[in-house]
Amino acid sequence: MNKQIIIEEVNQELQNFGLPIKENVHSYTDLLQDLSYYINHLITNDFNKLIVILYRLDVSEEQVNELLKQQPNELASDSISKLIIERQQKKMQMKATFKKDENIAEDEKW
Repeated sequence: MNKQIIIEEVNQELQNFGLPIKENVHSYTDLLQDLSYYINHLITNDFNKLIVILYRLDVSEEQVNELLKQQPNELASDSISKLIIERQQKKMQMKATFKKDENIAEDEKW
């Protein structure tokens, strides 16, 4: 899948969750920067909302804690943002896989 398409789809999915990300993000760096800025705002001002968002996006507390331990010198907001983007990409890959399965003829299925 084209990187630009992935960025646009992840961006759209994050907007669907109500995250205030710019609509015209054209690169991974821009998406990461916007998301990191918002995550940092939540860390400092509304941590409970961050927890709810991570839960809704299916990013576990264990994943966040492990990542923060592995990369202690990176900003927490950057690490969490990368984790969110990675999770959204995995969801998109799963959807694409299941769409392929839907296209299989009935006599080819189990």
